[in-house]
Amino acid sequence: MEPQKQSRLWIYEEAVDVLVKNKGTSEIQALCLNKYDQRTYSHEQFKELTNLRFLQVNGVNLDGNFWNLLPQLRWLWWERCPSDFAATNFHPEKLVVLDLSWGTISEDWGGWALLKMATKLKVLNLSYCRSLTRTPDFSVFESLEILNLERSSDLNEIHPSLGDVKTLVSLNVKHCIRLKELPAGVGRMEELKELILYDSAIKEIPISRGCLTKLEILDATLCEKLAQLPEFMDCLVSLTKLNLDFCPIASIPSSIGHLPSLEQLSLHGCWLLREIPDSIGQSESLTELDLKWTAIPEFPERIGNLHKRGSWTYVNSNNKIA
Repeated sequence: MEPQKQSRLWIYEEAVDVLVKNKGTSEIQALCLNKYDQRTYSHEQFKELTNLRFLQVNGVNLDGNFWNLLPQLRWLWWERCPSDFAATNFHPEKLVVLDLSWGTISEDWGGWALLKMATKLKVLNLSYCRSLTRTPDFSVFESLEILNLERSSDLNEIHPSLGDVKTLVSLNVKHCIRLKELPAGVGRMEELKELILYDSAIKEIPISRGCLTKLEILDATLCEKLAQLPEFMDCLVSLTKLNLDFCPIASIPSSIGHLPSLEQLSLHGCWLLREIPDSIGQSESLTELDLKWTAIPEFPERIGNLHKRGSWTYVNSNNKIA
């Protein structure tokens, strides 16, 4: 009967009641306002929430001086964040997860400067931020592991500082239809495991020789500007899945056949592709090879070795083994 004495408030009505009536206490660790709400909450309403670790709001704005407030906040889920940032001294220094998905924020959003204190940030979700044309400077996020920019359809530039983030594990630019290139430093990342380029305008995959040794998934499906792959892909020693469906690629580097961990290679719908390297048949780990709707008239003889190892090869009915 007294929500303010609970540690977690998941019911929207109870959470709103606690804030509106200034009934917040140090007992509350999680506060969920998951329904769309355009009201503004002041710093006074958060003053007693000294142990709040998780905060979910949707469409609301914050106002007032947040100096020394929310010192324990780890996860801020601020869906549909408004473009006008009214709060001052908002410094969640212990923030680990920041979700601003569906926000109307732009590169000039006032909150970027205030969030530079969040040096422990590991997850940044900017998906569906359709007013964002350029990302902020990432140099302060020394621990960033996951960056999600999916469907930020106006995005055309990722700040080059991202290439200096040594901890990044996952980068997702799926459906970023105006993004033509990634920072060169992405190709030198030591911890990156997942690179999702699906349906973006990326023209080139930045792979530096001897780098990206931990990359496991590379998905470039529907990248209609991607016409070729780097010759030296053999550095991708941990790559298990490579998806290039419906890309205008005319040739495949022979180094792909020497990837020791590659299990799935999909070239479905690569209509300009007329041949695949003989080295594909030497792959030790390949179990799925999709070559449907390509222009390959015949396959190299060694491709039969995949069948001998129990691998699966999907081909057009008109293709044949050389």
